[in-house]
Amino acid sequence: MYMIADAILSTSMRKVLVFTQLILLVGCSVPAPDVVQFAPTVSGEEKTTRAGKDHLVRWLQRRSEFEIQHQGGPERVKIGFRVASYLAQRHVWLEQDGQALPAREVVQKSFWEGGEVLVTNTVTLQAGRNLFAIVTDGDSVDVTPGRPVFLLLDGGIELDKPTQR
Repeated sequence: MYMIADAILSTSMRKVLVFTQLILLVGCSVPAPDVVQFAPTVSGEEKTTRAGKDHLVRWLQRRSEFEIQHQGGPERVKIGFRVASYLAQRHVWLEQDGQALPAREVVQKSFWEGGEVLVTNTVTLQAGRNLFAIVTDGDSVDVTPGRPVFLLLDGGIELDKPTQR
């Protein structure tokens, strides 16, 4: 049946049909996912095991910067990350474009004691590059001689977008 209908359509009608289908496909396209990238100054991920479960962790400095490349227009998202301390109690917060965001959490325990704390903030991502930093207070602690750190990031940066209704 489809082949008969296709044969009946004139060439100009076929062009209109294809053009209409193309517009529909473009209009329904989903933007590319947001991309999180840490600054070159932030250490790479290391694999470690706790209680039989593998984790990817990063040692963080007092200020650890990252960016989110956002496709599309302004969008509200919840940014979350899990951090633990190492031998020191600290406050931790997120900055966007150099401005401290309201949520501040106290981190008291190490990762190996199950002390990771979830820090979340709701932000508006703009199209293109969005700059953030995980920031903490206090003095550094040497994990090994000559390796000063402030926090341990368990996993990565989580982006939670509200569902469309």
